[in-house]
Amino acid sequence: MNFSECENLSDYIQKVYAEKGETFIVIIDEYDVLIREQVGDDEFKPYLGFLNSLFKNAELKPAITLSVPSVRNFNSSPRGLRFL
Repeated sequence: MNFSECENLSDYIQKVYAEKGETFIVIIDEYDVLIREQVGDDEFKPYLGFLNSLFKNAELKPAITLSVPSVRNFNSSPRGLRFL
């Protein structure tokens, strides 16, 4: 499989799915570390963009069978985020 034209993670996932028909199970441990560490928007926004591009990308949806983040309640999150 030639990955020379792949520029990002989405490209790699799409290439494998197109050529092999294999889907991906994505588990991101500690996905919430930037929230817990209360990093600034200059770090948080690109990370949130990455997650959105991975899990909300219509082209990738067929290639990703399951995404399993650790479920937590962020009532005290500085950004007011809730993942339930």
